[in-house]
Amino acid sequence: MVKKDSKQKLKELPKLCGSEDLDNEFRVFPADLDPGRMSAIMEVGLVFVEGTVLKYYLSGGTSAQKRLFRQACDIWMENGSLEFAETDNRKEAEIRVGFERGKGHWSYIGRAALEQPEYTNTMNLDTSATLDTMLHEIGHTLGLHHEHQNPNSGIEWDKEAVYAALAGKPNYWSKSKTDRNILKKVAVDRVQGSKWDPDSIMHYPFGAGLINSPEGYENGIYPKPGLSEGDKEWVRHYYGRSKERVLRVDKPIELKLSGGEQINFRFTPKASGEYMFNTFGADADTLITVFENGDPPKFIEGDDNSGDDMHALVILTLKKDVEYLIRLRLYWQDADKTVSFVVYPEPAVQNYKDDLDKWRWRIKDNNDTIAVSADGYDNLNDCIRSLKKVKELIDQHDADSMNASFSKKE
Repeated sequence: MVKKDSKQKLKELPKLCGSEDLDNEFRVFPADLDPGRMSAIMEVGLVFVEGTVLKYYLSGGTSAQKRLFRQACDIWMENGSLEFAETDNRKEAEIRVGFERGKGHWSYIGRAALEQPEYTNTMNLDTSATLDTMLHEIGHTLGLHHEHQNPNSGIEWDKEAVYAALAGKPNYWSKSKTDRNILKKVAVDRVQGSKWDPDSIMHYPFGAGLINSPEGYENGIYPKPGLSEGDKEWVRHYYGRSKERVLRVDKPIELKLSGGEQINFRFTPKASGEYMFNTFGADADTLITVFENGDPPKFIEGDDNSGDDMHALVILTLKKDVEYLIRLRLYWQDADKTVSFVVYPEPAVQNYKDDLDKWRWRIKDNNDTIAVSADGYDNLNDCIRSLKKVKELIDQHDADSMNASFSKKE
């Protein structure tokens, strides 16, 4: 993406950021999920937790291109607590950047990059990429969508003129690709604020004859170079520095957070063993991530329970006297109740294991049988979550109508 100052005019649109399928949903929600709850999750669901160190791997590219990319990372880092760290090991990189000619400029949005196979790139920068192009693509990586698709912009397009402009060089976009990347409005809960920011790094430049309204933009929109004040405010909000507390075993902490806010904990076990980090209380959508402290901190495990009816849960084997960082972000919670966070030591974890080893639960409902056991699960977290789900089904239904029965595992 190339940005122009307000005095310049575009004879043709530059090479723009676009993709065929990178705006697909990061998660699928239950059909009956409350719309307000879904909106709260979607607002920050793709944003990394603050304090995250994003390791990036550069595949190909010239020395000049790589220097420019590092400069773009530095500019974003100046405005928040997030960090970028280059690595020469593709397998340990969350962000994998290609410089493939003819493949266009594109990036997965936010945490969707974590879902991609390690042998694939999560971002590409074509040979025409400028500093602003790289700032734009990194903005996507941080969780930002296109600002010209902000529903608050009030932009009314001359659609046929836009289709014609994007169909020609250097983009050669189909109508469907233009719809996805230009004309389609982003959901209101995904934009970076309540106001439209025409100077955002996430806004494309547009020449004359493409915009019918609002008044004053008939001759085009030419965002100023670099991050706008709105961009900086967004990154400070989501990647600022939240309050930090010390976490102790069996000492619950009430989470007094609003939607989108984060709290950070430090935890140093006094003994090696298994520990369970768990939210409880009110229905709540949360993201828990655990890091081993270091330079940079090393991500170990995480759990995102947003959209389901279970609490976030992480079980890990930790080492004595090693400091761990726990970062917890709240998406949504039942406003009438409180939600708390606690870490349990090994005896509590062992109780869960004992249940899994001894019991197979079978529940018959409408002639369908639900069976849960420790068999067939790759990790304890998934097994425990399934076991808890079955228990909730039992608690929520009358025992006679459910015809529930428990048989000891052989």
